[in-house]
Amino acid sequence: MPDETIDTLGEPFDADDPVSIDAFWEDAVVTPAGGGAKAAADAILARKGRGSQKAPAKVPISVRYSPEVLEYFKSTGKGWQEKMDEVLKEYVRSRE
Repeated sequence: MPDETIDTLGEPFDADDPVSIDAFWEDAVVTPAGGGAKAAADAILARKGRGSQKAPAKVPISVRYSPEVLEYFKSTGKGWQEKMDEVLKEYVRSRE
């Protein structure tokens, strides 16, 4: 009986089936020994064509907003975080 498990998409995976094996390894990323998660993430991003950032990197933070502010920006659709960033930058410019 073949070794059968369920893959991440809920499909049966047969370790004895060459097609299943090829499909499983299709998106694999090989990294140098000891490269760890960062090397794997860098390899995946490089494969997807993401190059170096054209603008300075943004700084990740944790912040709390009032529900109505968050609801408004999320209601503007895709890119709501960028819109919020633009509003805040405009505020900073108006205070300089």
